[in-house]
Amino acid sequence: MSAKNLVAYGNYDDSFDWQDAWSGQNNSNWYAFQTVTGNFGMEIEASANVDNTAPKISNITLIRDANTAPEVAGSSEISAIQFKRQGTGIFSNVYISGYKNMGGKNAYSVLIQEDTTETNQVNTGKIKVEPLT
Repeated sequence: MSAKNLVAYGNYDDSFDWQDAWSGQNNSNWYAFQTVTGNFGMEIEASANVDNTAPKISNITLIRDANTAPEVAGSSEISAIQFKRQGTGIFSNVYISGYKNMGGKNAYSVLIQEDTTETNQVNTGKIKVEPLT
C-alpha cells in the first residue's frame, strides 16, 4: 500500500510513525507541521526485522514550530527523522526546518538510534535521506 498527498498537523507524538516494516513503494508529497507538543517528524521502525523492504517516499516536508515542546519532559532528543529497530527508508527531496537543540534536548535532522540499525540498514543502502534539490 502506498500513500500520496498526506498532511499531518499538530500531532501529539510523531507526525508519521510506523513500527512493523511498512514497505510502500510509490509514495509522494508528505507534509508535516509539528506544533505545541511532539518528538519526531518521522519515527521509523521494523520490529527488529533485519530483512525488510525499504519504503520509498519522494517530496517530504517536515517543519517544527519554534515553540514545540517534547512529548515527554525527560526525552533526550527531538529529531526530524528517527530510524530504529531496523527501520528503513529511501527518501528523496526532503526539506527539514525547525528541528534544533532547545531546552537541553539534542535535535538531529536524521537520527539512527542504535548501532545494529546502522550496520544492517545504513551500510547496506536501505536508509537514504536526500535533501530537496
